[in-house]
Amino acid sequence: MAFYLCSACYRFIEAESQPEKCPVCHIASVLCSTKSGRKLRLPAVRPAGEAEILAYRAAVDADYADKSFLERVDGLSSYALSDDEYHIALMLLFYSKSESTEHIVHYLGHLLPAKRLCMEDRTAMAMAWSLYMSAKNHLTSQVSQERRLAGEADAAKAAAKTPPDSATHILLRFRQSEYDTKLKKPRNLGNIRRVNLKKVVMEPSDEYLRFLTEWYNSMV
Repeated sequence: MAFYLCSACYRFIEAESQPEKCPVCHIASVLCSTKSGRKLRLPAVRPAGEAEILAYRAAVDADYADKSFLERVDGLSSYALSDDEYHIALMLLFYSKSESTEHIVHYLGHLLPAKRLCMEDRTAMAMAWSLYMSAKNHLTSQVSQERRLAGEADAAKAAAKTPPDSATHILLRFRQSEYDTKLKKPRNLGNIRRVNLKKVVMEPSDEYLRFLTEWYNSMV
């Protein structure tokens, strides 16, 4: 991913290649003036300078590091994630509450493209599978425990007796199909079991990698 800056709305843009127009303000070109007053029409989006990129990264990292657990969870809506990616991200964030920062950083560092250049893909995939399975098993275990302690088999009823950052509250954030939503199907451990880890291990999207990168940068 490369960094670009829009001269019209001054927004930073992360993209594989330079966009023809700004994805935020949708302006394609801007007018500039020379010393003599001659008008020039230039592309609105230009490559960001090194100093600008450093300042941008520092600001992003500072904002992200200041976020609480629930703010990080709420922040997932700012990423265009598939359902499986979103669910794995939820599980990873919840798992990170019970693990050391060093443990999470160790795994995330091996999943990011910039960190994988000298590694075989199968090694990174094995690391991803191990981390995702640990996060999935942890959420499953914690949901079962909270339901048992609350004396409620229904996750929504159990969540009412637990703090907002509990496992059952995280489960209630899982997305459901339009069909399940219409039928008002309750979320349960089946929602966790149905998360397709393999697809995210094999084909992570750019947005999902952006989530991992920004999370990783906030911890190192």
